[in-house]
Amino acid sequence: MEQKSTSHFAYILSVGLAMFSMFFGAGNVVYPLLVGQQASGTTIWAFFGFFLTAVIVPFLGLYGLILFDGDYRSFFSRIGSKVGFVVIALVMAFIGPLGALPRCIALSFATAQHMIPSLHLEFFCAFSAILIYLSTYRKSRIVDIIGQWLSPALVIALGLIIVMGLWDVPAIQEGTSIEATKSFSLGLVTGYQTMDLIGAFFFCAVVINSLKHVSLKDGHLDKRLLTKNSLMACTIGAGLLGLVYFGMSFVAARHTALLANVPDAIVLSTITHHILGPYAGVVTSTAVILACLTTAIALAAVFAEFLHHDVTANKISYCWSLIITCVVSFFIATLEFSGIFKMLTPVVQITYPSLIVLTLLNIAYKLWGVRVVKAPVACAFILALIFSF
Repeated sequence: MEQKSTSHFAYILSVGLAMFSMFFGAGNVVYPLLVGQQASGTTIWAFFGFFLTAVIVPFLGLYGLILFDGDYRSFFSRIGSKVGFVVIALVMAFIGPLGALPRCIALSFATAQHMIPSLHLEFFCAFSAILIYLSTYRKSRIVDIIGQWLSPALVIALGLIIVMGLWDVPAIQEGTSIEATKSFSLGLVTGYQTMDLIGAFFFCAVVINSLKHVSLKDGHLDKRLLTKNSLMACTIGAGLLGLVYFGMSFVAARHTALLANVPDAIVLSTITHHILGPYAGVVTSTAVILACLTTAIALAAVFAEFLHHDVTANKISYCWSLIITCVVSFFIATLEFSGIFKMLTPVVQITYPSLIVLTLLNIAYKLWGVRVVKAPVACAFILALIFSF
């Protein structure tokens, strides 16, 4: 019995680590670095804000979808079937060719260009788009191997950066801090940019399917046990994500002089090369590039399947859906990381509050039978729209 309990927890632990990998796209580490760099002496307040929107909110989204058995269509249909489908299409586009996917390519380019200054943007974006198409259309075992070994390697590399970055660096210079309230607001808004709440809506089914066979009671699926196991895995994933964000934000806060006037996209590679040296820095930067591209491959597959099956009702083949996804991603990626950031910032700030309200109300609906949903979600969207302008 004890051996079974140990293996049961070990499996939940592995699912929690997998959840961390799903949420931790390599680009995500840029945002806690930017928060630490800008907040400096008040980084702790910025981190609290960032933790709220980049960790707590996405895992609330996961919990909400768990209560809906991982069915995101049912989750969004509470605001109306037609409106819900439009919202699904929009958030799919955000994590697909209009947002997270080309952002992965753009960050890969910026990191690679830091090592190879003569590298051309259009060439790299085109090469990446072709690689994503080939890897997604005929998925090879190379992608599986890279994905399996890359996440642990990236976590180890980030751990080294955090430990060495905090070990012997002088304290933060006085006079570089911003007010605590502004710092908290900075972290809160920057946390939106990870777009992990949107990712949570589509990752949940993977988590539930992974935990079903360890959530059986008398040979039948026990939904209460499944929820309990899912929450345990969520806690593990959220805890590890929060620790990495915490460490990276304080590393950046202690390197404000180094990062002065450094473009956002190469903040990570700049710190890496400074702390670990040029050789180890190249290895870590390469791991970041590969992590970005493997994340992009997964996002391309998800969006192409949605476009093929849900949007066009199989009228456009999966192959052509994937081509469309890669072509659009290519053009968006040529805006570079800063351009994509500027494009996404207002969109995310307008849509995120209503998605958060929908998540909270759907949780309340499942737990306590609260049926109100359309009016609060609409109000949140309108208020965010007004304040954004």
